[in-house]
Amino acid sequence: MYFLKKSFLLALVLFSTLFANSFADTASLLVLHTNDIHDYIKPGPQNVGGVPYLAGYVVAQRVERGDVLLLDGGDIMEKGDMVAYETKSRITFEAMGRMGYTAAAVGNHDKVHGPEHLRECAALADMAMLSLNYRDETGAPHFPAFVSTEINDIKIGIIGMSRIRTNLEKEGEHLARLARELDEQVHLLIVVAHIGTGELRRLSHMAPEVDLFIGGHTHEVLQDPVVVPETNALIVQAGQYAQYMGHLALAVDRTQKNIVWHEGQVVLMCHDTIEPDTEMLAWVHEIEQEYCPEAVELVGEAGRFINSAEIGCLAAHALKTHGDVDVGFCHPGQVIRSGIYEGPVDVNMLFRTGGQRGRNLLLFDLTGRQLEAYVAGLIQERRGRTEWAGFGMTPEYDAETRRWSATTTLEPDTTYRVIMTEREYDRRFLRVVEGHPDFEGFHKTAATQAPFTFTQALTAYVRDISEQGETLDAHIESLQEKREQ
Repeated sequence: MYFLKKSFLLALVLFSTLFANSFADTASLLVLHTNDIHDYIKPGPQNVGGVPYLAGYVVAQRVERGDVLLLDGGDIMEKGDMVAYETKSRITFEAMGRMGYTAAAVGNHDKVHGPEHLRECAALADMAMLSLNYRDETGAPHFPAFVSTEINDIKIGIIGMSRIRTNLEKEGEHLARLARELDEQVHLLIVVAHIGTGELRRLSHMAPEVDLFIGGHTHEVLQDPVVVPETNALIVQAGQYAQYMGHLALAVDRTQKNIVWHEGQVVLMCHDTIEPDTEMLAWVHEIEQEYCPEAVELVGEAGRFINSAEIGCLAAHALKTHGDVDVGFCHPGQVIRSGIYEGPVDVNMLFRTGGQRGRNLLLFDLTGRQLEAYVAGLIQERRGRTEWAGFGMTPEYDAETRRWSATTTLEPDTTYRVIMTEREYDRRFLRVVEGHPDFEGFHKTAATQAPFTFTQALTAYVRDISEQGETLDAHIESLQEKREQ
């Protein structure tokens, strides 16, 4: 009922605008937009989010009006649910196809499986993936830079841009040239860009023909559209993880080729107020049962929100226990992407924490002296703190030498069996120990693949905690207390 009233009020405002511009050739358009969905295909925790709720909102808007354009600012892939990972994001793209997206920007995470796979996914969605600046080694574009469409007699040009990793001015010149060319052919020019608001402001100055920028990458929740004063361009962005739908109502003057009125907001996909697409809910569950039925298994309980550092501690103990080794490591900054929310904990929630980045695990041997060198080296080189299990450790700083060291309960010359994620091994361990005298003769190829995954180890450990009648937060607090003793 709230949204019906809201839509009625917006219609009155739009009618007034159209009346005031009765001598102008004006037409209405509703732009619905998302960004950084990141494979959060299932309903989210805390009764917020999920693609079926986005879909339900889109259905409701299309029932009310026939001038809807649905766009995305990129990063559709990675970080999210187990079923999306197991299908290489195909389920997410197919869901977007069911919703009727017209176009999306290519985000940096959308490149993970390569351009051929992304083209396959785009075909599943019947959606144009666009990027002006995602090119191969020869400089040729992997995807089209723009697409044109027409809604409610408004000719619309849509340009796509990926995250800018090189020179913003240079890419801005490319955008400006294409914008000038398309401006002659369309009434409204939109850029879907996996780029944050700050850089979009600069791009707007370089390409003033652009009327609307739909951003991404920075996961901003812009409650109201940002208006660039010098160009009157609008910038919008709608958060992350399918938690919000951007809702931007426009009146477009087709003669002057500009926006004469706008009303924008981001709508929280709250399960108490938004009706989901029930067919999509059932379909997602069906695909999940096919690919990873274990995802829905409840294995534990959390009495409060558990943050990434705490999950790193929990995971380090889980890897050590499940691997039956002496020492376990888990670097939260490298591995953990999501927290554990208060309430029942299922396997999918555990997967969301580090199941993707930490999936592969490595086993290898280190002496106590080498282990101390690694944890001290992380601190010394400011590469973030890893969490550990299997020994006590106190870091110490020598002001005279400006060097960190680690005092541990390990025997310096004793060899210990160690487990850590492949990501931590490659991005932290090998970089920290390179050239260190204590690692002379150490060969990185000595590490072997563990016969289980991060999610399997964490699930088994959490299940054991639950069977002992303990909540995850209470267990973590006991681990931390023992470490400090």
